[in-house]
Amino acid sequence: MYHNGKFYCITVEAEVFAFDLSGVSPTVTVVGESTSLGLTHFDCHIPCSRVRHIHSKYLACSSTGELFLILRRTVLSYESLGWKAIMVWRYNPQRQPCWEAVKNLGNKSLLIGINNAISISTENFRDARRDCVYFTEALIRTIVDGRPEFIPSIVVSDVRRGKWARANSQLQPLLLPPIWFTPSMP
Repeated sequence: MYHNGKFYCITVEAEVFAFDLSGVSPTVTVVGESTSLGLTHFDCHIPCSRVRHIHSKYLACSSTGELFLILRRTVLSYESLGWKAIMVWRYNPQRQPCWEAVKNLGNKSLLIGINNAISISTENFRDARRDCVYFTEALIRTIVDGRPEFIPSIVVSDVRRGKWARANSQLQPLLLPPIWFTPSMP
């Protein structure tokens, strides 16, 4: 992801690196390590060494310059996940550890897909719910003719309340993975 003049990536261990390609000699810096996330803050009691196996990881940026890290449990049935299923952090280079747990996104929502993640202001989108993370390509377990099946769906996680729900959309059965373009001004 490109953010504030650098390319950012996240590893399977939830470590975040920034690549600065602007100079003659590109540089790589460690932005944050998984041990600085404080997973027990969310009462998950998960050793950091297990983060790679049980969480999907996403980076999202906002138009105001904020960088977010999102971890989502990779359990496929959202009904049983509860509030421990999603964790959101905001990057703050002025403090150590540099990741601050987020319990309130304010008037923002995060849109998370496989190929992109962004933060939007809900003031500009009247149908978007504030303090929510939208997963646009979540697999939801359902029962069809007595057999379990997994269908793609949009799932909304309320950060403040810690609740999950399927997004109410008439287009759900027709969904294809979105292609996102994030415009930026030089």
